[in-house]
Amino acid sequence: MLARGVELASRRVLRVAGAEALPLLQRVLTNDVRALAKPGALPVYAALQNAQGRVEHDVFLHRAMSDGRGRTKNADGGAGGEAGSHTHQGGGPPVLLADLPADGFDAALDLLKKLRLRAQVSLDDVSDDFKVVAAVFPSEAEADDDATGLSSFSFLPLDPRWVGLGLRGIVPAQLIRADGAGGCGSGKLQTRGGDSGDGLPLIDGPETIRGGDGGGDGSVSQGGDTKDIGGGGDGDRAYREWRYRHGIAEGTAELGGLLPLECNLAGLHAISFDKGCYIGQELTARTHFTGVVRKRLLPAHFTAVDSPARPGMDIFLASADPSTRRKSVGKVVAAQGGVGLVLLRLQHLAGDDAVGAEFVAVDKDNPNLGEVRVRVEVPEWWQPDWIDAASQ
Repeated sequence: MLARGVELASRRVLRVAGAEALPLLQRVLTNDVRALAKPGALPVYAALQNAQGRVEHDVFLHRAMSDGRGRTKNADGGAGGEAGSHTHQGGGPPVLLADLPADGFDAALDLLKKLRLRAQVSLDDVSDDFKVVAAVFPSEAEADDDATGLSSFSFLPLDPRWVGLGLRGIVPAQLIRADGAGGCGSGKLQTRGGDSGDGLPLIDGPETIRGGDGGGDGSVSQGGDTKDIGGGGDGDRAYREWRYRHGIAEGTAELGGLLPLECNLAGLHAISFDKGCYIGQELTARTHFTGVVRKRLLPAHFTAVDSPARPGMDIFLASADPSTRRKSVGKVVAAQGGVGLVLLRLQHLAGDDAVGAEFVAVDKDNPNLGEVRVRVEVPEWWQPDWIDAASQ
């Protein structure tokens, strides 16, 4: 079992507080956030759309501990760094911590400031005080194994999108260590075995979380081999590839400008269809209730023939004559390390078209760069009727 906590430098944290914080978010986000009024509430995943019903930013909302300014309390009321319950201490309105994409943070903050009008809501950047962290399962088969190394990170909640993504949460910055030196110990994690079955290495990064059951040397003991988890890697990059392999987009660069149902946000528990109005709700609801989504994001594996895959490349059926290609069947949305995300017309994955379907990606503005072979997969978490509905 391989489990590692990694700070996601691609995310930043916004503190949302005030008597009208929840009503504001309920009016503007795609998901129902009212459950966050209760202590101990689980995180909520949602999107902020524009008036045309296209995604601007995605957001994870957590109830903060204490005042959400880095002055935290443990679940037992003591001071310090445990990040467990995410419950607000006190009788006032809940304080929320919003996990937002770093590449769209300033734009999201500006938009929320405009939308709050005169509402009693404070919006503060607390990215220096809090960090977004994740710990992943090495394989979905072990997702329900209580004896995994993820028990060291049990203070983190499950990722609200899909259980296969492991754990994800917001912790005080003092729980993060930049290396294995100093007061944080040796930077070692003990695990129960070798490398993960799908070839993904231990998620590494310049910063790692100190697990809840760490020993005196700063290690997390699960029995077995000791793996160095201090410094020197790129945990954000490894986590990004992990997401791509499972067909899950995240952040403004990957989701911005797309329709939420094309991004599979309904299947990732980011949309409520019975909460009432919110920005961009009309198009999203109409598309959902007609039951037809022609294009969706899919995980893709790229084989570079002449040059690597790049976002924005057009996708064509490989069987089409290059000299007669007119209409693409999709686009490359993200690419890294031979894997990525593509937005593809689902009719080419249904019925007889699905048998042996092969695709190529081409930069139409620079055709001399050559082709990239594309192989797509249908994620296991997809709803089984998505492809059939799109082909009708």
